[in-house]
Amino acid sequence: MDNHLSGNIPQQLDFLPELIVSGFNNLTGTIPNSLGNIFSLDQLDLGNNQFREISFLALNVNHLTGQNPSSSNCTVLEVLDINDNNITGEITGELFSKTTNLMELYLAINQLTGSLPVSLFTCSQLEQLEVSGNRLSGTVPTELGKLYRLIWLNLGSNQFTSGSKSTLSILTALANCSLLEVILLSGNHPTGVITLFCGTTFYKVRELGLDRNKIIGEISPHVGNLTNLTELYLNLNLLTGAIPSSFRV
Repeated sequence: MDNHLSGNIPQQLDFLPELIVSGFNNLTGTIPNSLGNIFSLDQLDLGNNQFREISFLALNVNHLTGQNPSSSNCTVLEVLDINDNNITGEITGELFSKTTNLMELYLAINQLTGSLPVSLFTCSQLEQLEVSGNRLSGTVPTELGKLYRLIWLNLGSNQFTSGSKSTLSILTALANCSLLEVILLSGNHPTGVITLFCGTTFYKVRELGLDRNKIIGEISPHVGNLTNLTELYLNLNLLTGAIPSSFRV
């Protein structure tokens, strides 16, 4: 509908069950954070406007369908949350070509396929990456280690594999991410030996999920030296040997 509306969207929209402002309008400015709090929102269409300064976009826990967006002009976007929808297709590299300020990315519980694009790892401000519960596959690029600010990483319940049987390559890629507190790789298909953990590399890790994989060999005693670790999941793997003495209380 062409109403030729102009100006900004009001901040307080929590009460709306439906919002359609599509057509040829001239709305500008930012999309208010309050849109993420509309639990009964049935339809949201903001097409054919001139939004540019979107820093926070939450569309999680809806029934959104279709393919993942292939590009984005939201150069100041810091948070993108489309968790728990029915979005399909691959995560295209073009999506991150202009989102260099992205700090939090939530794409979990959709039907995304393909691999993680290398361009994602140019988002050097990224602190939280959540892509669990999809159908993503392939090896995790070593460029993952360029996300030096990463605090939370969840790649669980996908089909990622390890590029090597001698080491757990996903953990190798994370060796430079010293700020990590949560690493969740549960329910994938990586193989390898857990030999890479030491107190200087992952000293802040408090939760480590490696369960439901195909990890082989013995548990490195260095895992028990992670002094901040409170939750460790290694069940349903192919581990052998004794529990390291460093685990004993």
